[in-house]
Amino acid sequence: AGESFWTDGCSQRCECHANNVLLCNPSSCTPAQQCTIRDGQLGCYDAMSTCSVWGDPHYITFDGALAHFQGSCSYVITESHSDNETHYRVVATNKHRGNNRVSFVSSVDIYLTKPPESVHVRLGPNKRVQVNGAEVSLPTTAGSLVQVKRQESYLVFEAVDVIVQFDGYSTLLVRMARHFQNRVTGMCGNFNGDPSDDKVLPNGALAQNDNDFGHSWKSETSQAG
Repeated sequence: AGESFWTDGCSQRCECHANNVLLCNPSSCTPAQQCTIRDGQLGCYDAMSTCSVWGDPHYITFDGALAHFQGSCSYVITESHSDNETHYRVVATNKHRGNNRVSFVSSVDIYLTKPPESVHVRLGPNKRVQVNGAEVSLPTTAGSLVQVKRQESYLVFEAVDVIVQFDGYSTLLVRMARHFQNRVTGMCGNFNGDPSDDKVLPNGALAQNDNDFGHSWKSETSQAG
């Protein structure tokens, strides 16, 4: 009694109320969810996991670890392993604003390669967007791989397995499909379900502290803030 479950296809949600009393109601997953089995339970689960960067910046990894890092260069937020057919690299540039103690995300560069196509999209301040170095108006597409649009206060980069949202001021959200689990690196962690091992250096060693962690992911394409 009190337990509930989904029927096949997540078309109904059923709850046991008492012996031999089972009530089922039509239901369905939201567009952002998928009907699948996790931990032995069929249900509606988020199809993507989110890494958040906000404020002066704080980072919440895909697995939920929290880091605080005020560096003012460009940093690898997340990058997929090279064995993936589709390769993503998301780099955020932080700049000081107001004083030198804190920094905020000022622009986001997204590099996407899926042979034979590759594209570089920059989500900049003041809602300005560049595709392969040329400024564009929205909405737009970048080859067959990417759509870029405005959605409420965000610029949105949308590809098959990755969605990047940036408000042009201080908040960056990166959403990745679950098949990237344990196949990414960067400041958003390794996406393996365990927050305790997210703060690692590029060589795989655990970082001593958040500053050590952040500085280690400075991008080779970095620009000083």
